[in-house]
Amino acid sequence: MKCQYCNTEIPDDAVFCPECGKPTEKSETENTYCPNCGKELEPGAIFCPECGFHAAVQEEPPKPQERELPPVQNPVQPKGKGHIVILVFILVAAAIVALIALAVKVFLFGGRSGIPDIMNESQIQNYLESDEETEAAENDEEADLSDVDYNLLENDQLSLEGIIKTAKNGGRVLQWKEPVTFYGSNASGERILMKDTKNAYIDNTVLPDGFLDTISANKQIAINGILYFNENNLYISPLYVYDSSGNDMVAEYYDSKNKVTAENSNSDYILPQSSSRLLDSSDISGLSLQEINYAKNEVYARHGRRFKSAELQNYFNSKSWYNGTIDPDSFNEGMLSDVEKKNVEYLREVEFGMAPNGYQLDAH
Repeated sequence: MKCQYCNTEIPDDAVFCPECGKPTEKSETENTYCPNCGKELEPGAIFCPECGFHAAVQEEPPKPQERELPPVQNPVQPKGKGHIVILVFILVAAAIVALIALAVKVFLFGGRSGIPDIMNESQIQNYLESDEETEAAENDEEADLSDVDYNLLENDQLSLEGIIKTAKNGGRVLQWKEPVTFYGSNASGERILMKDTKNAYIDNTVLPDGFLDTISANKQIAINGILYFNENNLYISPLYVYDSSGNDMVAEYYDSKNKVTAENSNSDYILPQSSSRLLDSSDISGLSLQEINYAKNEVYARHGRRFKSAELQNYFNSKSWYNGTIDPDSFNEGMLSDVEKKNVEYLREVEFGMAPNGYQLDAH
């Protein structure tokens, strides 16, 4: 047939003229259909408005069995072997990633519980530091340190002033006036809070033998030393011991021992060491009953005591060191040191152990 516009010979089924491009007369009068989906097309339509297919002229609609149904939304299609392989691969990969994450967590935190799963390196470090500080704070909160005067965990060397006392167990203690609160730990690591205490045991293991016995009760002294807890008792281990005038008492003790050693060769004394240290059996070995009695009274004579016994008075008057000025009835036992008191008692026991009635003065 020919184009009605340009008279060009065109195929019978042509929709447009290949020469002028205008629609043929047949396309304007007859209905056309999409060859892909069967949708009826507008005259002159080039593309199907339903499926977008490049429409060729269809004078009749396609048969029903040849028409394609419109696509179903979200169709459920059976999975083939390829889908199963992919699914298994994904599950295995997820399991491996989970195991790696768990291993990293255990390595970094050692099984620590309570740590958030998602933390960057800076957050992890801050978490660990804050956790350690909290544990340390909880340890300190076991005791109320607000009223502690001396924390021995921080500084255990102190200087304390007080008087010497004798405890019930025979030990010597330093006692001060104002109550003091101490905090520290014993050898077992147990934390101890000792509130409002006024005394501490004196550790004499670091002092010269017999030194504490030379200090009379209630004497005012100052001790500079190390404080510590032994079980639940407070002790002070002396480094220096001073009298009320600030004199080093340990140094003076050594000087007195040297003096006693020199006096030991002086026949004017029976037991020159009786005023400085405790006596034992070796000191009195070989002494007679009379000498034991004289040695006992020699302790009193050193302090200027006079005697009612003419025998004793004549004996001590013959000694160069003796200066009797105190009447027997006026003499006070408190003038003796603890060492001297113990030595007098020891010599008395020895004397009456040698003879039931002791030595009989003025009997000769």
